[in-house]
Amino acid sequence: SQTVLTLETGTDVPVDAVVLQTPERGFIKAVRVEGSKDGKTYQLLAEGLPIFHQAGAHERTVRFPAGIWTWLRLSIDDVRTQA
Repeated sequence: SQTVLTLETGTDVPVDAVVLQTPERGFIKAVRVEGSKDGKTYQLLAEGLPIFHQAGAHERTVRFPAGIWTWLRLSIDDVRTQA
């Protein structure tokens, strides 16, 4: 099971991170990031990146190699915890 977010960046400058916002607490998940210039063909940028909110510590910034991407697709692994 996974949650897939598709984002149109709206920019032609290099992008190297996305900050995810959620009110949820007590989770740890892995994220896969893919980039596309046409919204159809995607290239893997990073895989297995952690996002979490545990006991007051959190990381919701997903970083990946900089590139000019019109579209980003983030696939969040929901196997261990609820989406």
